[in-house]
Amino acid sequence: MSLDVGRARMAARARAYSGLTPERIAVMRSTAPEVEPSLDFVTDRFYARLAEMPDVKPLLAGRMERLRETYRAWVGSLFRTDYGTGYAEAVWRIGEVHLAAGVPIDCLTGSMAVVQEALQPVVLAGARGRPFAEAERLAALNAALGCSLIVMQGPYWAERSGSPGSEP
Repeated sequence: MSLDVGRARMAARARAYSGLTPERIAVMRSTAPEVEPSLDFVTDRFYARLAEMPDVKPLLAGRMERLRETYRAWVGSLFRTDYGTGYAEAVWRIGEVHLAAGVPIDCLTGSMAVVQEALQPVVLAGARGRPFAEAERLAALNAALGCSLIVMQGPYWAERSGSPGSEP
């Protein structure tokens, strides 16, 4: 099996498991113009929360500028991507970097809740007072982050199984 087929399969599997449908991807893309001006706010909020966590704080020391830059780019990509093979490759690399830096998998997983907390008010802003639109946006965000987390954890599981074939 070619590596490209494995990457495409992983992307499709992550979308399926997370409920990230084409309709939800369209919702994410449609909110991009509203979200992009607030990415600095989202980034500030995310890192403020992480800095409060004693286990995480040492991992941030001396690296904040670069971390903020890459985080902001990834969060922005959530609203522009098709969640296909290219996205899966990029997110897999994020997982590899976190693994290499010694970020525990539970910290990686827990931080996705912090990402969601930072993004929710921004994603909901354009749908205020329209409950169905709010629910649709939250479902899309949840699915997009779930998909991302599945792929991001891949390097952790591949290392545990010792199976290089588990890569995207």
